[in-house]
Amino acid sequence: MLQIAICDDEAEDLKRISHLAAAYAEAHPELNIARSQFLSPCNLLEMLEKNRHFDIYLLDILMPELDGLSVGRVIRESDSSATIIYLSFSSDYAVESYRVRAQDYLLKPVTQEALFATLDEAIKTIDAEDARRLVMRTKEGAQTIPFYQIAYVESYEHRFFCGLTDGRVLESKTQRVSFSHFIKPLLKDGRFVQTSVSYVVNMQHIRTVNGEGCRMADGTTVPITRAYADARNAYLAYLLEMR
Repeated sequence: MLQIAICDDEAEDLKRISHLAAAYAEAHPELNIARSQFLSPCNLLEMLEKNRHFDIYLLDILMPELDGLSVGRVIRESDSSATIIYLSFSSDYAVESYRVRAQDYLLKPVTQEALFATLDEAIKTIDAEDARRLVMRTKEGAQTIPFYQIAYVESYEHRFFCGLTDGRVLESKTQRVSFSHFIKPLLKDGRFVQTSVSYVVNMQHIRTVNGEGCRMADGTTVPITRAYADARNAYLAYLLEMR
């Protein structure tokens, strides 16, 4: 299912964009699109705090409670792969919007042609992201896990544990391959860093780093050992890159 969040403080604009998104969903039933509407950016952020994930965000720029650029920065703190599309009557904020790596910036009133073209490009990006998956063999069979759903991976007593962003933890069968071999695809991706001989974490789901290690979004603390102390510098570099 493809999740789209639409946020605009103007009810008529929200209705119009939602109508266009519904038309796109009807034209592409294979995508199984679900839409969520928000008149308030604060309500949208409340959903994010509950670990609700959206694939695409259609955000108004000028909103009284919190502007769309600020909302985009909050989204990027926890999700580097989501697609952000801005909507505005003014082009004044177009350049600044790309600092949060927006996919596009559409001027209102948004036409069906413009929105459909932008969503087509967004789907291509999401398909490329979904192609990056980790394969884990569990008692239930082989699981293919999109990278963006992985918060951390742990090795313990010849088994691997994959902590997911929705709070679930997948446990592998007893493994014959080494942990270093298993995590190699993750370490080639710029979001992941190894913090000890037994842990790899997704930096987009780190909330704080302290003397004990990384505190993850779900409250889990992942250790950073002396041999992997450079993980702190890697996380700092990641934060700077996201700004």
